[in-house]
Amino acid sequence: MASFADVIIDITHADVDRAFQYRIPDELVGEVQVGSAVEIPFGRGNTGRTGYVVSLSGTPELEPDRIKDISGVSRGQVQVEGQMLRLAWWLKENYGCAMNQALKTVLPVREKVRGAKTVYLECPLDDGCLRGEVEAARRKKHTAKVKVLEYFLARRGGGETGTEAGAVAAGIAGEAPDAAPPLHLAGRTSGVSDMPSEAPGAASYRHGDAPQDMPQGVPQDMPRGVPQDMPRGAPQRESGVGRQPDVTLSRLVSALQVSAAAVNAMVGKGLLAAHEEKRYRNPLEWAGALYGIAGGLRCGEFAGGETGTMDAPSGHEPAKPPGDGVPPEPGTMDASAERGAGAVAAGSANGGHGDTPATGRIELNAEQRSIVDDICAHFDAGGRETSLIHGITGSGKTQVYIELIHHMRKLGKDVIMLIPEIALTFQTVSRFVRNFGDEVSIINSKLSKGERFDQFERARNGEVHIMVGPRSALFTPFPELGMVIIDEEHEGSYKSDQAPRYHARETALERARLAGGCVVLGSATPSVESYHAAMEGRYRLYELTKRAVADSELADVAVVDLRAELRAGNKSVFSRLLREKIEDRLEKGEQAMLFLNRRGFARFVSCRSCGLPIKCPHCDVSLTLHDDGTLRCHYCEYHMRSPSVCPSCGSPYIAHFGVGTQKLERFAARFFPQARILRMDKDTTSDKHGHERILSAFARHEADILIGTQMIVKGHDFPDVTLVGIIAADMSLHESDFRSAEQTFQLLTQAAGRAGRAGKLGDVIIQTYQPGHYAISAAASQDYAGFYRKEIAFRNLLQFPPAAHLLTAAFSCGDEQALDAFLGGLLSAHKAAWERMGARVAGPAQHAIYKVNDIYRKNLFIKHTDRSVLIGIKDQAEAWQQAQRAARHAPKASLPIWAVFDFA
Repeated sequence: MASFADVIIDITHADVDRAFQYRIPDELVGEVQVGSAVEIPFGRGNTGRTGYVVSLSGTPELEPDRIKDISGVSRGQVQVEGQMLRLAWWLKENYGCAMNQALKTVLPVREKVRGAKTVYLECPLDDGCLRGEVEAARRKKHTAKVKVLEYFLARRGGGETGTEAGAVAAGIAGEAPDAAPPLHLAGRTSGVSDMPSEAPGAASYRHGDAPQDMPQGVPQDMPRGVPQDMPRGAPQRESGVGRQPDVTLSRLVSALQVSAAAVNAMVGKGLLAAHEEKRYRNPLEWAGALYGIAGGLRCGEFAGGETGTMDAPSGHEPAKPPGDGVPPEPGTMDASAERGAGAVAAGSANGGHGDTPATGRIELNAEQRSIVDDICAHFDAGGRETSLIHGITGSGKTQVYIELIHHMRKLGKDVIMLIPEIALTFQTVSRFVRNFGDEVSIINSKLSKGERFDQFERARNGEVHIMVGPRSALFTPFPELGMVIIDEEHEGSYKSDQAPRYHARETALERARLAGGCVVLGSATPSVESYHAAMEGRYRLYELTKRAVADSELADVAVVDLRAELRAGNKSVFSRLLREKIEDRLEKGEQAMLFLNRRGFARFVSCRSCGLPIKCPHCDVSLTLHDDGTLRCHYCEYHMRSPSVCPSCGSPYIAHFGVGTQKLERFAARFFPQARILRMDKDTTSDKHGHERILSAFARHEADILIGTQMIVKGHDFPDVTLVGIIAADMSLHESDFRSAEQTFQLLTQAAGRAGRAGKLGDVIIQTYQPGHYAISAAASQDYAGFYRKEIAFRNLLQFPPAAHLLTAAFSCGDEQALDAFLGGLLSAHKAAWERMGARVAGPAQHAIYKVNDIYRKNLFIKHTDRSVLIGIKDQAEAWQQAQRAARHAPKASLPIWAVFDFA
């Protein structure tokens, strides 16, 4: 039984890497658990503080008489900090990582960032004293003091208009109050501040009482010479003397050409009073001009800047808000204005439905309404089971999510909305902003540290209630989390590729369980694991079988056999049918998307005559081409020399496919010189807002053809896209991954769903060397059930997930001999015992890229139907590694051996 607890003190301020050990008194044994909020004595004075338990132990780290006792356990509902700590512990136990790694994952706001603060100034002197100070400063020829005091005197109407400061103040007085939306400011302080101010040289300021009114936003038409962020039309501050809105330090310094040090000296002498206001960075400040919320969404495209203001790309004027320039109420913008603004890439939240004019809400069809009503009723009755919404492309899953969120907000619950790619943030967030205004915020990897910090703080403080983003948004510290929605739940990007290698779907279930919430999954092509759980009754399954837009049908799909194209003498990447369809769309003024189905360099080998890849005879996965000319299996280490002719048909036309998006763009420009072409891949979206810039340009019809990888086919809604060309369907089909058929089916189905979404007829051309493969034929007919039946049979036969759990133990070392010796010793010591427990062990096998930066990498693959057995095996492997390191059994010349554990 655990007698000691490791406790983090004041989690919002202390370093998450530092924990302190406390003794658990007998009367609290059983109550103190990981994640518990506890009262403890801290420091030399034994000050009572609140801490959170991160781990339990039976072994003291210090002399027992030096370890203090926990005073008590905080009763009541577990606070969000405790929930997140329990989640970190769960990650550690289930994904094989250090507690420190888990803590850094679930508590990313711990990074130290400089807060955004604004220093406001006012003059506390009455008019007579102020005039006297001005005259005294003139006599002493204190030029800077004269300018500043004259400025404040002129603001009260008592200054001389001929002076520089008077002109500045007169400029403000002559301006009409501006109707800009208010800034979201919080955290005013009083006392002397030592925080850095906006201007160099301003060290500290004496703060007066924090006023309750917030300053108004910055007008855009302020005349030259006037400080740009001097608030106008703001509520008057009750300073007792100053009747004008305060001016910011930085703008005063800039406009009057005085030093911050001079102003600081005046504050120190009591001539001026200063106060700071903390301003949270809001990456959605661009949303206001279109949707009537604070901050100003102007044209739907980001331009740099820490606050995330959106501007038009170079060469395009910012789009104006619809009508007379007054932003509409949330949810009331019509489709034409939306297209003109370029904010929602020409699609509504329901796959093309129009908003109901009176409410901004979309009327659901019968299928959608049935799902929303059932999930909400089940939640209200206390049910917390996971729901899986399987809906065909364009069936309106997003609007179902929106209605579910409306219900959660009526209950006072917060919602996390996960999306798979940063590229989806642009459209998805625009739709949610229309419905929920400034209750929405976003998290993604392209935000600055400060922006990410502020979004988590806003969520913790109850300033936002809906967080949209990829898997990292899952750790938003909402105090009243009611629902986690995972859109496109099948996506591989929900799996972390760094320790802890957690899956967002599994982690969301635990996150919701701790918070007393539920999880809703949605996809047109659910993962085999999720659909299997639904078939077994562990998830509640819902189906959307019709497209949401009236008279909208799935696109016509044609499968082109590239073997036949080769026999006909066409060696181009474009089949004859695809070229014909592209020419037709260009003539009609419609748009096309060309999708290259690849996830990097295609390292499998296949025959262009018969279309068959070279596979492992033991694992039924494609062999991977290595730089030394060998083909290897990355599950069992079977290998062979790369053949010069096809082993199936004897054809010499055997090679790996090597076309990339840049080469495809050059081919397209050569074949269709009249077309305007955009390319969307890692290179073109490397800047902070590259995704939004490209998608909005395509939505405004500034290009006829969009070329890209997976990021262009996931969730986007472009009404003028009536053709999708899939250049090489085989490129993901033959990857060395047991999920390759599933990934291919999902990508092809998602790509096909981009065409014909606004009532127009659409065409999809799938080019492949294996038209008869079940993944391709099922995608062509949009037959998920048929694909699932064949795929689950394959998984059951070879005991791949979900038929069994798979542990990948990846070991790496800079000394190849030491790595081999370590793995040999590990297997000699434990393999027989693992197999007696029913585990199937394969390897060690070389990693797909065996050597990187002089580090060698090999994997063990271990399967078992019971995940807890694999967790035990993981623990044994870690213990073996630690024992070897402690005993120094490895050769002196060897380097440390690293281990990473990945569960599937």
